[in-house]
Formats: sequence, C-alpha cells, structure tokens
Amino acid sequence: MFQIKSSFRGGYWFKNFQGTPKPEIRPFSPEKPAPPAIPGASSAWENLPLGTISDLMQQAGVGALGLPTLKSNPIKINSLIIIGLATYPMALPTEIACDNRLNQAAKGILILRKLYQNPATYIGVSRKEPQVLQKIQELLAGSDVKIQALKPKYPQDMPQIFVETFTGQVLPPGKSFLDQGIVVLKLADALAVYDAVVSGIPFYKKIIGLCGTGFQENFALSVDIGTKISEILAKFAKPGIEVRPLIGHALLGDCVEETSVITAKTECITLLEEERSRKFLFFLRPGLRTDSYSGVFANAVLPMSKKPETNVHGELRPCIQCSYCEDVCPRPLYPHLLHKYATHGIADEALSLKLQSCVECGLCSYVCPSKIPIMTNIQKAKQELREAGLME
Repeated sequence: MFQIKSSFRGGYWFKNFQGTPKPEIRPFSPEKPAPPAIPGASSAWENLPLGTISDLMQQAGVGALGLPTLKSNPIKINSLIIIGLATYPMALPTEIACDNRLNQAAKGILILRKLYQNPATYIGVSRKEPQVLQKIQELLAGSDVKIQALKPKYPQDMPQIFVETFTGQVLPPGKSFLDQGIVVLKLADALAVYDAVVSGIPFYKKIIGLCGTGFQENFALSVDIGTKISEILAKFAKPGIEVRPLIGHALLGDCVEETSVITAKTECITLLEEERSRKFLFFLRPGLRTDSYSGVFANAVLPMSKKPETNVHGELRPCIQCSYCEDVCPRPLYPHLLHKYATHGIADEALSLKLQSCVECGLCSYVCPSKIPIMTNIQKAKQELREAGLME
C-alpha cells in the first residue's frame, strides 16, 4: 500500500442512518432468461489479443460505463483510477456492491490494464472496510497497482475529488477525464469487464441499493438494466404513505419520473417518507435521531441511528456567516459568497472566487442552518454564465 498526501479537505462522514441496506442481495426478476453469451470469450484472457478484448467489451455494452475501447477512443490512457468505496448516506458496502466477487473484480482491473497497456493504476478503498482492503492487496499482489485506504468522508468518492486525490490533476472546465488520458470507474464496474472477456456475459444486470425509510426493507437488489423504477417501487415501497423517490442518493438524487429506468450508472434508489408538517419548537427537542453538523442535538454524542427526513425543519433565513458551508466544502471555496453573488445579479464576479471549481456535492446546502439552497443557486449561476459564454 502506498501513501498519499490527500488534497481532500472538508467533507462529511455519514453514518448510522436508518434505511441503510442489509448485507444481502436479492434478485428482482429471477424468471427472466439471461441473454446469449458472446463468442470468443476465454478464461485464458492473458492470451487474447487486445483487439479481441476490445471487441468483447464493446459487444457486451461495457461502454455504457464510460470505459473506452480501442475503436471508440484513440487517446493514450495514462491513468486508470478505481473508486473502491462509497461515502454517500446509506451506501452499499463495497463487497455487496461487487456482488461478493472481489476476485473477479480484481481480474477485471488486470484485463483493463492489459487493454490500456499498463497505465498507472490507483485503487482507493475505505478504512472502515479492512477486509476489502486486505483482499484487494492479496489479489493484486505482485502487480504495480497502487492501493490506498481513505477516510470514507463524503464526497471523497466523487470522480473529480478522487482523481485529484491520487494524481493532483484538477479537471479543466469543459474537459472530460478521457481528454486527459484518465479512465475512472467504480470497483464494481470491473466485474462487467471480467464477465464480458472471460465468460462472454453481456452487461445487463446491476446491483443497486434500496435505501431509505420509505422501503419495507432495505437490501441490495440484482436487477436488469432497463427495468422501470416504478415497478421496483410498486413491489418494495411501504404502502399507504407519501414518499419521495430519488434515483441516486439523498443529497444529489434525481426525482423519479414515470419513465425512469435502471441504467448502467444507477447505484441506488432512495425512498424517503415525506414529511412537511412543522414541528413546534423543533430546535428545543433532544434530537435523538437527528443529524446535525453543529452537534447541537443529542445524536452527536449518543450512538443511535439517525432518521433521514425530507423536512427542512424551518424556513429560509438570511445567511448568519457561520462558515459551516466553508468547513465542509471539499474545495477551497466560499460557498456563502458564491451564493450571494449568484442571487444578486453579479454571477460573473463569482468567477474570481473559482465558481467553476465547485463539484456540486450538496454539502453546503445540507449543513446550512439558515436553510439556504446554496448549491441550487450556484448551479443556476453556472448555467447563466454558460449561456452568456463566460464559462465552458
């Protein structure tokens, strides 16, 4: 294991949330037949030509994960960066997200290293999952893959932050990692590479988490890509209550539409019980299950599970200059100032404060005691500047 001096600052450690999936995987539609195998796959993948490996990946649909093949990308790949942890609230354990197949995931990484002709390879795993760290080290022993244990603080696993942690490279505005010769993928995504090249299995299934208190149970679901999310909710959501369904985690998830489906990038579905009623003198309550960045509630010192809610418990108030948003920001930014510039018609002035460096993790809005939608306002400012041609 190698050591890095991480540039990651701020962040937040989400833990003890009700609605975190149990360490089990259940099939959603076991009666559906598997698609036919792709010819040419081989367990002796070391002997396969690069063109064959590339073709197998392309036919399997692995490109949906953002993994380039020889035909789709002429750029030399210099770095292969593997995200082996999840830091968002109610995240699946890494081993479960990998379908309990770390052996095959490790071989998938080696296959990619062969395809991309041995780029510098980095894997980051959580310090809170020592068994995963140990297995990955054992499986990749003898290779020059660099493995590092990281603090599981959100948003450490966001690609922009993750790449900067390992390479020191900041993604220029308007550019992709591929433009820089960098391939970033989740550890679980390496399974799709292994299945395609070794077994000829098309990429048609995902392991996702059913997260949040709106589900009858919380567990990992093995589901076909393309499955309607409405079908999953109809089967597993609690009946008779109003819920807020999100594709993704609770901070950045998109609202579920009638046509929303599971995609190659879906990691979880979050379902929260809807709560809009105002609670009288909420700030005077002990807060046994309430999350709080400032630590004013009892849960800050008691090891009790926290309940995620949709209720903001208050109304919009002026910024009180508490600097909480600055504390948690993973970049050296001043979110409260960016918000003020964005909402006062001077968004262009925010460029001097590195507005474009915001990774939109949502922590500023999450910890704001004044209930200001800071991230939303920053997103609006970015869009305004793009339309004006002042930002890529």
